[in-house]
Amino acid sequence: MYGESKFKGMVKLGDGTQDKAKFLESYSEQKLDASDPVALKHALLTACRQSQAMAQALLAGNIQTLGLEEARKSFGDQWPKMADKILLLTETTIRRHLTPKDVYLVISEEQVIILFGEGDKEDANKKALRIAEEINEKLHGASGKEDPLITSRAVVLEVQTDNVEKVAGDAAAVGNVVQDAQAAKDAKEREAVDGAKAKSSLQFWPVANLKKRLVSCYVAKLIIPEDALPDYPGAAAGHFQSEMDAMTVEQAGARIEEVKGRALLLIPVHYETLAVKGFRARLVEALKSLPEASSHRCLLDVVDLDPGTPQGRLHQLFSVVAPFVMGFSVHIPIGTKLPPDKFSGLRVRMIGTTGREVEQNPKPLAQFVKQVKSGRFRMVAYDVPTTEASILAKRCGVDYVQGAGVARYLPDLGPPFSIH
Repeated sequence: MYGESKFKGMVKLGDGTQDKAKFLESYSEQKLDASDPVALKHALLTACRQSQAMAQALLAGNIQTLGLEEARKSFGDQWPKMADKILLLTETTIRRHLTPKDVYLVISEEQVIILFGEGDKEDANKKALRIAEEINEKLHGASGKEDPLITSRAVVLEVQTDNVEKVAGDAAAVGNVVQDAQAAKDAKEREAVDGAKAKSSLQFWPVANLKKRLVSCYVAKLIIPEDALPDYPGAAAGHFQSEMDAMTVEQAGARIEEVKGRALLLIPVHYETLAVKGFRARLVEALKSLPEASSHRCLLDVVDLDPGTPQGRLHQLFSVVAPFVMGFSVHIPIGTKLPPDKFSGLRVRMIGTTGREVEQNPKPLAQFVKQVKSGRFRMVAYDVPTTEASILAKRCGVDYVQGAGVARYLPDLGPPFSIH
């Protein structure tokens, strides 16, 4: 909360010069000084040696501020002051999440690089994504707009240490090295997307209303063969994932008008596809291509959502895509503590979780269902493996069940039908 209150204070002050000076003076040596080539080179070479000692590439978090060009036009003469505030907000948030072994380097108002000194790539990814999400939450609060012009995106990259060592004393050149690594990653993702689109297929899994013994809903699942997945670390995120989400929306949603009856369709979408502005724009493009019926028969099924995401941020993101769909469902891990009003006002119709382990121990599912229903949401259990497991899920209070325990998938979207 230190960083947040400091930023709010700066927004209210005149030009913020004194606050800015005090703020910058408070920084520890975690912030590398781009104006001192000797010190910068020493710090970067130290980071490279640490990575070499662990026999791994240098893990660099590339924190990018997107939308600055549009913001410059929008703010006009006020832009220099706003740019300072945005950079200070970014630095404050980054610093709150760093460990003593992490350092960061400001390249420009559009780019800050974090060098992670400990942990693996998975740890770095989680930290970087949380930093970007927190920056976005604060930018949204400061702008008051539904879809702010400026957003932050974080990508963790494996950078070869010898590339950094060659330019260690030049901050701009270091920034270029990281940007080149990201460009190479993005190119691989685009190549992977083209391959996956050619080989993937859709499955439509019936979702059964256990009380009515009726299938009135289907969930679309995109099946990508293993040999079509990207063959590099971090393949499960970023451009590849968002393109697969958009393709699922386009191909599954287009089937709605072809099917008699009024079966609902759940279409999975990763939270990052909603959270990153460029990915979100691609998703909106896909939703706009759907038939009119999608607005009252499609639910976006949001997966990989951090339950700690503030409600205001969820309102901001969901409102952008809400006009195109009937509403939302949200995947939440069993055991997550949810305030009863967590999703109020968001048109969330169902909360989903896994039903794979219900036969081994039904008690955690029963407790979670009770908590979910205190917020007056319907509950769906996914991937329930057997008939016995579906019976146990019903006893736990689950409203809907999907999985082999109820019905096998269909190659196309089907009509409602009764189960016996």
